[in-house]
Amino acid sequence: PFEGDELFYVAPEGRDFAARCRRPDPSRKTPNTCVAVFRLGDLDVELRFAASLLSQWSALKDGALGLIEAAKR
Repeated sequence: PFEGDELFYVAPEGRDFAARCRRPDPSRKTPNTCVAVFRLGDLDVELRFAASLLSQWSALKDGALGLIEAAKR
């Protein structure tokens, strides 16, 4: 089911961050996207973002956590 995807994770085991990204395909008209899934308490979070933002994984995760915490108030 993950054909055409690449796995990226923060060493050593990906607990801090892991994401699946579509491999670039020039024939596709849609941008390459990534999906990161993590758990926050009892909440499962699925974060979708452009593959070009992968190097900013820490800011993406921090922003998502901040948004969720603000929504819980």
